[in-house]
Order: sequence, then structure tokens, then C-alpha cells
Amino acid sequence: MPISPELGRPPVDLDESKLAKLENKTNNSEVPENTIEEDTEYISKYVEKRIEDFDAIQAKIDQGEDLNPEELKMIYLPQDLRPLGLVTEDTYYDVVRPMVHAGFQIKKGLERDVKTDLSTALGIEQGKISTDQETAMSGNIEFHHGDLKIDIKDLESATFPKVVNGDVEISGITSAEGLKLPEEVLGLLDMSSLTTAVGLILPSRLDGLYLSGLTSPEGLKLNNDISGLIDLSGLKSAKGLELPTKSYGARIMLTGLESYEGLVIPPGMEDYVILKEEEPKPMKPITVNAY
Repeated sequence: MPISPELGRPPVDLDESKLAKLENKTNNSEVPENTIEEDTEYISKYVEKRIEDFDAIQAKIDQGEDLNPEELKMIYLPQDLRPLGLVTEDTYYDVVRPMVHAGFQIKKGLERDVKTDLSTALGIEQGKISTDQETAMSGNIEFHHGDLKIDIKDLESATFPKVVNGDVEISGITSAEGLKLPEEVLGLLDMSSLTTAVGLILPSRLDGLYLSGLTSPEGLKLNNDISGLIDLSGLKSAKGLELPTKSYGARIMLTGLESYEGLVIPPGMEDYVILKEEEPKPMKPITVNAY
């Protein structure tokens, strides 16, 4: 039951030609200078409309009115920043952060039945929604709301929810062979204890990935739909490493490489790859849970 691409509301007043330019900017470092201002304008309008939506939702809550499924998604699900394309650190703090803050403030003040709201928003039976870790790992759960911190003893008996709306930290294992991860993690996936990526099948959606225990990229298959920080700082060699061909604000940490031999950085991804600890970070690690 993939949540994407219907996570939250779709981009408002979406101009396909403008979105195409944004996506081109994330894939091509040689973008004409005159597109930078246009991108900022698009982001500003996007954020302005989102804040208006949050104000309207807060007004309905204050008046005791029912919220529709799309409004509930905006409250409970992380805000999807991917339609914004490339977002620099300054733009994030000056323009985007107020939108994230607006959603955070509404969620912070809520006193509602979470399972009832999520069931309405997602069309899932309440019995297949979890809000605590024990229930989440009991099997037959489609959607978990909250973080999971799991110390796995038996790979094959670990039964994750299909979608986790939060961070997932998995410890106690050095290999992921036989482990079935959630289909989507709307937060960070921390598997720093892994020493090999052989057999690792990553979720289709991630907002940050920590694999600092890997020393070799053998078996590692990264997908493009990752935002946030991809920590591969333990890699000694880049031979065989295939990096994502686009980034939604993700940064890839490769500070442990002993040689750049075999390292292939796709066009347009140069600013997203960190090779030295002292290198200034060109992008804030933006995640859809960012605040």
C-alpha cells in the first residue's frame, strides 16, 4: 500500500513547464542563471499557498468543524518538499521553514484520536494502524505513526509495517539478508550496524539513510527517491558504487574514501557529494520531516 505519490496534497497551481525546469535544475548543473530567480518565485508561491491551507485548517479546528481526508493528511503526514526541486540552505530557512513550522504548530496542539484521523485520511482500517512499537511489529500492520527503534534478534521473524510515518533505527544486525523492510519510510532509516549491503532491499521512499558501518558498496542499490543525508562515511572504496542521478535536497557523505578511484558522480550531483570532513556543506540536509 504505497503512500507515495499521494502523500499529502499535490502541488498547488502546478505549472508543468516550471516543474520541468526545477527538475532539470536538480539534474543539470549548467542551468542558465535566469532560472534561479524563477525557481525562488515558484517556491515562494508554493509555500504561501501551503501556509494559507494551514491557516484554514486551524480555523476549522478552532470552530470544531470536521476535517476532510486531504486536510488530515496535511496535518499527520510529513510535508513533501520534493516538488520544490533544489532548495538551498538560505532558501530553506528564509522561505520554506515557515511552512514547515505552520504544520508543526498545528500538530503540536492537537488533541484528537490519531487512529480515527489516519483511518479517515488514508482509507485504512483502524486495526491496521499502529501508534506503539509493540503493535507495529506484531504483523498485519499497514501504517505506523511514530518512530521505531528495533533491536533485531531474528531477521526472518521481524515483521515491519508496510509504511512507517517516522524514523526507523535498526540495530543488532550486521547483514540484512532475509530482512523485509517497510515499503516506505517517511523519515530516516538508520542501519549503521550493517557491515555488508548484500541482500539489502531498501524501501522505495526514504528521508535519510545511515549506513556508516559499510566499508564496501558491494550489494548496495540506492534509489533516487531519497532526501536528507545519505551517510556512507565508512566506505573505503567507491568501486562499484552507483550514486543517485538526482537529489531532492539529499547529501551523500563519502568522507571515509581512501581513494577516489572508481568514483562516478552523475552530472548535476557534484554539489551533493561530501568527500572531505572540512568541506563546507553546500546544502542543508532537508528531509520531509524537517523543522
